[in-house]
Amino acid sequence: RALEISDPNAKLGILQPSGDLDSSRQFANDLRRDIFDIAGCVDSETVKDKVGALTNFGLRVLFKNELAKNATKQLLYGDLLLNVNNRLLQLSGFSGADADPGKVQFGEALPVDDVEQVTTLEKEKALGIRSNESLAKERGIDWKTEQERLASEKAASNTLGGDMIRNFLAGR
Repeated sequence: RALEISDPNAKLGILQPSGDLDSSRQFANDLRRDIFDIAGCVDSETVKDKVGALTNFGLRVLFKNELAKNATKQLLYGDLLLNVNNRLLQLSGFSGADADPGKVQFGEALPVDDVEQVTTLEKEKALGIRSNESLAKERGIDWKTEQERLASEKAASNTLGGDMIRNFLAGR
């Protein structure tokens, strides 16, 4: 039982709010916003009406403080993870180079707009400030492997073209 009333004459009712409910809601919204501001976190309510209109640049400007706090958290958490991993390896009997905890790599805090990134890289290449290899690296492409693949595709294409010419000349 959630509630027990022993008086037979007792009545249970609803207490109506006496006052302005809108001001109470506004106070709750202000309190919520202040909590997010103090915590340095993104309040989804602030961007729900702008979701489709914001670019990555706009998001970076709008949430500059939150991104800076995220970077600080990544530094601190990264050190923590490395320390914990090192101690776990030592507890498991590893020592020296075998107890190296590795590296922590965090991804981008914001989603990457591929079209925007490729456009930027094309402009940097056109300006002559980036090489093809560095552009490939930026996009996460293994330069040497892709060069080998492109060379083999080109060789196959040349062979196919030569075969077509020979077949045409032979009247096949």
